[in-house]
Amino acid sequence: MMLGASRQSIFRSVITRGLRQIAAGIVIGLAMALPAAWGFTRLFKNAWMNIDAFDIRVYGISTVILLVVSFSAMLLPALRATQVDPIQALRNE
Repeated sequence: MMLGASRQSIFRSVITRGLRQIAAGIVIGLAMALPAAWGFTRLFKNAWMNIDAFDIRVYGISTVILLVVSFSAMLLPALRATQVDPIQALRNE
């Protein structure tokens, strides 16, 4: 992909591309979760247990967990991308 690039710039490129997708997923997920939480609270408003679906701590903790898991899943492919020999990659193409 990046002929003549250093290993550090390839690693940074792979991680940056992945983080953009993760950020878009989190924003879209939160945009979809808020109306679902509103419907959930309306559905169970007479339940025996008080449920607060708009607790910011739950959204924050789940966002951090998703970020950590996603970043750890991106780490191995990013490291593998830095080990590819450019000449061998061009021969395969």
